[in-house]
Parts: sequence; C-alpha cells; structure tokens
Amino acid sequence: MKPFTAFAFLVLCTINLAVGQRCPGSDFFPDQRGCCPLVVGSTPFYADAQGCFPRFIGGIAFYADAQGCFPNSAGVYRSAGEVCPADRVCVPQCPDIASAAQQGGARLCANGFFSDVNGCCPRVLVDNQPSYRDAQGCYPISIASIIFYADVGRCYPNSSGVYRAAGEVCPANQVCVVSCDRNYA
Repeated sequence: MKPFTAFAFLVLCTINLAVGQRCPGSDFFPDQRGCCPLVVGSTPFYADAQGCFPRFIGGIAFYADAQGCFPNSAGVYRSAGEVCPADRVCVPQCPDIASAAQQGGARLCANGFFSDVNGCCPRVLVDNQPSYRDAQGCYPISIASIIFYADVGRCYPNSSGVYRAAGEVCPANQVCVVSCDRNYA
C-alpha cells in the first residue's frame, strides 16, 4: 500500500471509529486505534502493536516479529541476533499502540504492554504480540496460531477459522462476550 493511500485509508477509518461505523467495504469495525483490518477471503487481519499488517506467504498470514521483521519467503523468521533484511522490515501503516497509549495516560499492564484508551489490557495470544479489543469490545481468539476477530455480529469463526455465512445464526459457543482485562502491573 502506498504511503498516501495508507494514510487516507487510516483517516477514513478513524472517522468511522469516531461515529461507531464499520470500515468501508467490509462488515468489520476499526480497532481501538481506528485502523481497519485488511480483509482477505472474508477474514479480517488487524495491524499488530507495531502498526504493521501481516504478509501472506503460501496463503498464510505472517506478522512481523517483536523487532519488526517479517519471515522470509519460506515463512521462516530470522534467528536471534540476525540483522533483518531491508525488504522484510515492518513499515507501520497504523499508529504504534504502545506509543499512542503512553501519550494518552494509559496504564502499564502485567504483560508489559499498555492499556487501550478504555483502560483495557491486551491479551497475548501468538508470538508475544498484543491483541487489543476491537471497537465492539471483543478480544480476538487464536486458531492454529492465527488471530481472528469477531465479525460485525460479534460472532467468531468456527474451529477451522471459517466465519458464518450472511444471515446464519451464530452458534452460542462462537458469540463474543464483551470484556475488558484490567490486569495492571
């Protein structure tokens, strides 16, 4: 995504968040930063805490590691201490949630990350990356080390990562229960 396009998309999503609307062209809401997910095959992929969207390798979403480095074309992350090649460095397209939170008076959570604007701590589900609640107040879930958010009807995908079809009733065990973790350090 080109920088101007990414910025325009971010501004549009931030405006939608302010008025509680869905992201343009999707059934998903912006996250706490106002960033809309990248939707691939009707699955939303939100930016990580560093503001980076995942890269897709062989149809699998890979997020950058804690130092902002994506895996190689085979899906292999670099070894500890290895320098990240320039073409694999994460380029943030959404604000860094920790930096934004520090400026807004957020609290440090027990897991080492900062709370969101509502004082809710993120959950750490995969690769020590924080996963914040979406605009509906739903935390994401992890299926096979992939992060999934609830759809606009607060329904999570099934155990295979498949979302329900339009008009289909959400099974009780897939319904998001709005919550806010306040486990501060």
